[in-house]
Amino acid sequence: MERLLAVTQSLADQDGNKIDPTSVGMLPDFPAEIHTEIEFHAIRDDMTELIITERDWTMGQMAVYSFAGMHQALDKLAESLK
Repeated sequence: MERLLAVTQSLADQDGNKIDPTSVGMLPDFPAEIHTEIEFHAIRDDMTELIITERDWTMGQMAVYSFAGMHQALDKLAESLK
């Protein structure tokens, strides 16, 4: 069975209003919105493949940080599911 989760992320103030990432010290290549798709593909009863696509990043330092952060989050998820 395949499932798709699509989300849009952005930085916000304490009231939930979108803010410019550079106003809180992010580098200029940090996107105002990040569109993320997570595809779930059942491989077998006890295994699911995830395909994660983040859009709107330009190649630069923030994309490198995003890549590293996603891997850290997935490592933590895998550990919690053991």
